[in-house]
Amino acid sequence: MITENKIENVALDGAKIAFIAKCLENTPRQADFRFVNWGTTKERVKRTEVGTGPVWYEDEDVISYETTFDNRSTVVSFFFDNKRLNEGVYGLEGTFDDYATYSKTQALFAVLSGTPVETRELWTDHSLKESLEKNAAIQLGKLHLFAMWETPRSKIAVSCRKKEGNGVVHSIHYRSAIIADN
Repeated sequence: MITENKIENVALDGAKIAFIAKCLENTPRQADFRFVNWGTTKERVKRTEVGTGPVWYEDEDVISYETTFDNRSTVVSFFFDNKRLNEGVYGLEGTFDDYATYSKTQALFAVLSGTPVETRELWTDHSLKESLEKNAAIQLGKLHLFAMWETPRSKIAVSCRKKEGNGVVHSIHYRSAIIADN
């Protein structure tokens, strides 16, 4: 039986769904990541992100902004190879319930993109799998979670892991499937 609380956890308001759907469109006229397409220049990204928030970091190959995602503080980063955009990442700090946050994000992308092409639950110590609750295992660095989807233009990965010295990090990683790696 599905409870109202479970439905509420997966449901998102229309603005969030529209935003994410725009990011996932697979036609050349639609954005690949946020408001730009793969292969665009850093200058174009700066023009489209002018209202996002302060620049958090910038060098020749990356520009990152402070912003929000799902009402949480996050950093959104754009990565360039040969001056062309080929990756984008949302990096979110951990929450009090990291497993639920990961599950909610994975469920959202499953609704938008279907069944993931790959999922992984990586335990650093398999003997703890039966005795340790997943949220505690994530926070102790004993469990890493990963799911990936592929579209004609992008590979999208959702992950949750403990990063040494930084607590738990959730990321939503977009990578171009149309620009070859050098």
